[in-house]
Amino acid sequence: MAIAEVAFALPIFKTFHYAIPARMSAVLQRGARIRAPFGSRQMSGVVVGIHAEHGSRVLKEIDSVVDPTPLLPDELLDLAHWLSWRYFCPLGDAIQTVFPSHISSRPFEKLVRRPSSAAPAPGAPAVKPFASPYVLTQDQLSAISRLGIKLREHKNHSTMLFGLPASGKTEVYLALIHETLALGGQALWMLPEISLTSSFMEQIKSRLPSEARVLHSHVPAKSRRQVWLEAASGEPMAVVGTRSACFLPFKNLRCVIVDEEQDESYRQEQASPRYHAREVAAERAKAHEALLVLGSSTPSLETYFLATEKAHEIVSLTARVSPVKELPDVEIVNRRLEPGSLFCGRLLEKIEARIAKKEQVILLVNRTGIGRCFYCGKCGWLARCPSCGTALAHGIYSGQEQMRCRQCSETSPVPPACPGCRAEGGMEHKGEGTLKVVSSLKREFPQSRILRLDRDTVRDTRGGGSILQDFTSQEADILVGTRLLAKGLHFSNVSLLGILDADAWLYQSDFRASEKAFHFFFHALGRAGRGRSPGEVIIQTFHPEHPVFGAVHRKDYLRFAEEELEFRRDLGYAPYVQIGHMEVSSVKKGLAENYAHELAEKILALPAALRPAGMAELMEGQIAVLGPAAVHGRPSPAFSILLKSKRLDDLLDVFKLAQQSPRPSAVKIKFSVE
Repeated sequence: MAIAEVAFALPIFKTFHYAIPARMSAVLQRGARIRAPFGSRQMSGVVVGIHAEHGSRVLKEIDSVVDPTPLLPDELLDLAHWLSWRYFCPLGDAIQTVFPSHISSRPFEKLVRRPSSAAPAPGAPAVKPFASPYVLTQDQLSAISRLGIKLREHKNHSTMLFGLPASGKTEVYLALIHETLALGGQALWMLPEISLTSSFMEQIKSRLPSEARVLHSHVPAKSRRQVWLEAASGEPMAVVGTRSACFLPFKNLRCVIVDEEQDESYRQEQASPRYHAREVAAERAKAHEALLVLGSSTPSLETYFLATEKAHEIVSLTARVSPVKELPDVEIVNRRLEPGSLFCGRLLEKIEARIAKKEQVILLVNRTGIGRCFYCGKCGWLARCPSCGTALAHGIYSGQEQMRCRQCSETSPVPPACPGCRAEGGMEHKGEGTLKVVSSLKREFPQSRILRLDRDTVRDTRGGGSILQDFTSQEADILVGTRLLAKGLHFSNVSLLGILDADAWLYQSDFRASEKAFHFFFHALGRAGRGRSPGEVIIQTFHPEHPVFGAVHRKDYLRFAEEELEFRRDLGYAPYVQIGHMEVSSVKKGLAENYAHELAEKILALPAALRPAGMAELMEGQIAVLGPAAVHGRPSPAFSILLKSKRLDDLLDVFKLAQQSPRPSAVKIKFSVE
């Protein structure tokens, strides 16, 4: 009797073996759903392997097969195994991620819409060659030609498409998708935010030989199921979607585009596996021998580093396609000269002038509206961790007002006076939210029409499409929003953009804070001056001397990237080392804290483990241990242990040790890999 290896959707790092009854041996396949006894209950699981009988073990039998035809193809099961390894999660969690939640417990055979052949029907007209309604730049033509050659080779090629804001990356994407469909293949175009999909669909729905499909969490279950089935059929199709689209069961995937690849929204951090959709897309492209295009005007440092190491080919777009060929002028305003004001005088003057010209204005604020850093409002001194260089967070810890590093748990008392200028009473921690900004604007410009776009309004308007449409149609003068507005949107009448509290993006307890801030500022400035009027950008900050503002003012990504990579190399951060987090939590604070310290000491007892001394370089095979540090904003007390290693396998070995170590039943550990 053969044996089935089964994974269940349970938070446990193991699979289970069941005997396959003779009546099922001819139909049961890898990837099929089954029902089997698990303890005192019946559970649904997925068959991940079928093995020959081993010895005389007595095993429970599978009760029934839900899918005579496997629901998950081998490639998606292999992807689940890769997710389980790469992000250190139970295989059941990984399968649940690739498994379509909109598919019911009904057998797969009853769900399948009988597909037509992926090949064109006899006598069907050939797909017409790609024709853009715009005059393409030489850079665009060159990019389409170079990438088209790679696409037709049907081999796994990885390319970083590096283009200025408004340089015409969308036309390159459309040309590649058009050719993919002409070749009878499937294309995936990934976007970081739901709010962008409606805008892009409006642009492309009339530009492709067949209708593109949309996939994100706001799409009705019936429509998502239909897209899933079409992808599984192998029919030529284009899918535009957010990170969940990278798990579609494509059968003939030829082109994968990750637009705004640097965006943090591609990270899934709320549930296991805590994956990055950019990495998953690369793995899918590799499995299908497909072309992978990572597009951005400010590539992530990981992508840029790999490109310099020749892992990605670089294709550049250096000319803008908008009537105004130059990027907007950037003015950095020192808020210390106007303390206490929400809007500097210069920004108010510019807003008034632009509205008088019937032009539009975008104002951006921090997504949370909460100031997390602690600084002097008079001289700009900022509290930094002496061990790892990240900004210290200000708050009440253990009943005392303190400054604490959320990376390594270093604490410092709140200084009575500024250590920089010795002034008393100047220490601040504050921020502005969208509601406060809109309220203040209505007082300053009572006759102006003002809209707001943030997470709340996006939820209320099912993706924010109506707000964006109203603003694009010039039904409003000012649009106040968060980082959503910096992502790939086109407003031809916007000539002024203001960033009100730039420090809220810059000073976070995160080694990527400078990179994230630069990405945001640079993409934001690309929203202004895309029409016939030159654009202007005003950035308000208490720290105009910060290198990020100099790089944004110069509009020089390459110099910023090289300087930031040098900083990462010196301090031991990605992409030069692998970084992992273990978050220990319990409903009992004392239990979580005690076990976190116990676990850290167990890891430090390993021969290769060490407490990093200052900025000393990490050697091959070593594991650096930082923390435990208290984690805030969790429903239960939690403490984080940060690990660094040159090799991912070494990091995962420590995770495995922690996962297998005995611990109280009330203690949970959450693993994540950068």
